[in-house]
Amino acid sequence: MTLDYMAKNREKGGLGMPDLKTRMKAKDILWLRKYLDTPDKRPTWCWVADALIKGDAYLHSTPRVEESERLKWALQTWRTRQGNHSKLPDFIKRVLKASEKYNTRVQAIKTDSHLKGNMIIWHHIYGAKNNYNMNKPASKCLRNNHKIKTVR
Repeated sequence: MTLDYMAKNREKGGLGMPDLKTRMKAKDILWLRKYLDTPDKRPTWCWVADALIKGDAYLHSTPRVEESERLKWALQTWRTRQGNHSKLPDFIKRVLKASEKYNTRVQAIKTDSHLKGNMIIWHHIYGAKNNYNMNKPASKCLRNNHKIKTVR
């Protein structure tokens, strides 16, 4: 018995059961929504997931993203490994895949200067892709010696 057969309405010859694939996708999107919530509303597992994601970054990306640059994957261009080589739990991999599939990004059309100033500067999500300037000596100096992380 296939899942499609079970999910069909009884009038169409099915069993009328809920579509499990669609429910799992919806569940992953709800987890993603909790993960992307404001810091004061985020559950504890989100902070643990941040640390796991940061440690499992795709290190062969171009340009290379150093440890000090990996701050928030949702606001930056770097990504994690999602195949068999990833050390992330399956639950977090599913949430990240849902994020990429539905092109989840920060869409702030009208923002105040305070919010714009607090955006992460390194590998900015709206910056140029494959921006090799991030690994130049001047950028490394700003990042490592002066501890610059945000636009302001």
